[in-house]
Amino acid sequence: MRGRGVLKPYISIITKIIPDHQNWYGNMQDYVNDKRLIYKNQTLGDYSIFDAEGDEAGTGPEEILNPGLDCSTWGNLFSSESKASVLRYGKSKLKEKQYGVWQDIDSDGKFCGKVFLPQMDKPEIILKELSVPGDHMKTNLLNAALVMYLMGIPAKKIIDILGHWSGIEHRLQYFHTWQKDCKQYKFYNDSCATVPEATASATQAFGKPVILLTGGTDKGLAFNPLIKVLTNKEPDQIEVKDLYLLDGTATQKLIPYLDSAKVKYHGPYESLDSMLKTLKSNLESEASLSIKNAESEVIVFSPGATSFGMFSNEFDRGEQFMKKVKELW
Repeated sequence: MRGRGVLKPYISIITKIIPDHQNWYGNMQDYVNDKRLIYKNQTLGDYSIFDAEGDEAGTGPEEILNPGLDCSTWGNLFSSESKASVLRYGKSKLKEKQYGVWQDIDSDGKFCGKVFLPQMDKPEIILKELSVPGDHMKTNLLNAALVMYLMGIPAKKIIDILGHWSGIEHRLQYFHTWQKDCKQYKFYNDSCATVPEATASATQAFGKPVILLTGGTDKGLAFNPLIKVLTNKEPDQIEVKDLYLLDGTATQKLIPYLDSAKVKYHGPYESLDSMLKTLKSNLESEASLSIKNAESEVIVFSPGATSFGMFSNEFDRGEQFMKKVKELW
């Protein structure tokens, strides 16, 4: 589409920039340049929505595009380039002269999302409690709420629609519960988590330790975000209760870090079947020892890598995972 002038959306959003698809692009500059096409032909009557937060260390525009670039974040760079009306999204209240959405707490001390646009006298709540887990989903749904608001949908209706939304397939998708003795296990399919950052977020999404099934094929990415979680290097993070590894080139990159930090894990397994059979055996042993009213466990399949080799793609991977879980449990 470059140079053809045919891509001109009324509303565009660029979600947080993290390293991805380096097996295809080979460098971050080309990857980000393709993203910049989405707002290139927009004009003042359109809307561009960009991140208002900082970037992960070593992933900002100064490091990627130009070491001397006078633009501290991707969101700021995109905002300076877009000719559309620029809105921002963030986890905390936006800076003065910034318009858009942010996460906040309501009068009852519960999560809410607020919007403030140039024509408004004061912010309005457009998002409240959600059915889907995870801080990253709060950001995603707040962006969705902003788009709905710009399209004229009333705040009350947005709150109701997104509050009842149960998520989409292969992205922290709850699909099965298994009851064994006094213990309950809830299964989540997060097969579309194909980057380490997504899997790191999945481990923190439930507010308690999870049993994590991860691993796959490398696509030229650094595993630092996931390594930090699995080796407990962040003081305020939730630890992973138990770790199962599906074999692949990305998994082989990860294992030396786990070994160095003396992190225990199961595998790596050469097939989904062998991993799940071992998991079932271990869960049955654990359940037999559980006490009455024991807290339920969360099992998340979040590979953090691509799927080529064992599966056609991440969707095939997720479908096979859900099918096999329902057969075994």
